Amino acid sequence: MDVFDELRKVLEQHAVQAASQLNFKIIFDEDEAPKSGAYVHFWYETGNSQLMSAAGGRRGFECTPGVLQFNIYYPEKQPTAQYVRLADSIKRLLNRKQWIVAPDGYITIEVMSVQRQPVTKNGFRVVWTRGGFDFVHRDSQASESFSS
Repeated sequence: MDVFDELRKVLEQHAVQAASQLNFKIIFDEDEAPKSGAYVHFWYETGNSQLMSAAGGRRGFECTPGVLQFNIYYPEKQPTAQYVRLADSIKRLLNRKQWIVAPDGYITIEVMSVQRQPVTKNGFRVVWTRGGFDFVHRDSQASESFSS
C-alpha cells in the first residue's frame, strides 16, 4: 500500500464532498476544463518527508509538508462576489481539519486563505482557496533496522 496514493484518495474524497455540499463542478486535471461556465480545479503538492524521531527506527513516523488549492475559474464578465463567497465556504469546510490516512497516518490541514487573481486566463478570472498541510505517516518501504 503506497501511503501517498492513500493521501491522494483522502484529499480527493474531501474535495468531492466539498463540491457536492457546495454544489460546484470540480475537476482534478486542467485538461478536463470546460470551455465555458464556472468550475473549480483542485490540486495539491507534497514536499520532502522528514523523519520525526529516530527512536522509531526507519519505520518511525515521517512528516511530509504540502499545499492544497482550489482554483475557482469563472467567466470574466460575471461578478466576483459569489465566487469569493464560494472560496470562503470551501475555506470554512476544510480549515484546520484533520483526517485519518490508511494504514496508520493522518493529515492536518493548516490555516486556509482566500485570494483573488487580478489577471484573467483564457477569458476566466480566478479566486483560490489555499492551505498548507502536514502528512504524518510511516515509510512502509523501510526495513525495521538502521542497517541497509
